[in-house]
Amino acid sequence: MKKQKIYLDTNIIYGYFRKRVEETINRRKFKKPFILEKISKADYEFITSFFTMVEVSRNLRRDFNLDSRSIVDLLRLFTREYSVKVVQKVSITGELLLWHLKEIDLADAIQLNIAKNSKSIFLTNDKRLIKDARKFYPWVVSFSELLSTS
Repeated sequence: MKKQKIYLDTNIIYGYFRKRVEETINRRKFKKPFILEKISKADYEFITSFFTMVEVSRNLRRDFNLDSRSIVDLLRLFTREYSVKVVQKVSITGELLLWHLKEIDLADAIQLNIAKNSKSIFLTNDKRLIKDARKFYPWVVSFSELLSTS
């Protein structure tokens, strides 16, 4: 049976990167973020996109002033640790403009478009995005909703 694809939004995975950096800076033992720990035990295929990785990179640079090499190392570590497939090529459709005009932030509309085109459940904890995006794509869920269906 084919695994269900889960598209991981930036707000789902950024805690992993923050904890990895804090492990180094504060010499704290790394503890997997609860969300990733919980969903990694289920039988899902995890995907994200280069766009999500760009957002994570921007946040790591802004929050921790990391250099490019450190960021790339963290991105690779994350994708290996959770067997995350990173979508490199995307086809942006005209829906993106419609969604953006209907009050969905451009970055969120891009990620929604990628999730829809890859036929994935879009996992996010952004309550506003969940409410707005479901009007266009019903497979937008929060972590708690995903847990309740597993």
